[in-house]
Amino acid sequence: MKTLDELVMQHDIVILEHELTLCLFILKKEIFIVIDSRLSKREKLDGIALLLNKI
Repeated sequence: MKTLDELVMQHDIVILEHELTLCLFILKKEIFIVIDSRLSKREKLDGIALLLNKI
């Protein structure tokens, strides 16, 4: 498993899954999206699209 630093170095956007959470935050010019792991694939994609539209 890669460390968070390794992920950030390779990508502009990092998407993480965590139970009970749907949020977006920017840290050191990198975009992090945390998506609720309990959602369906469609709900996850809708959530990501919604959060990206807020940038």
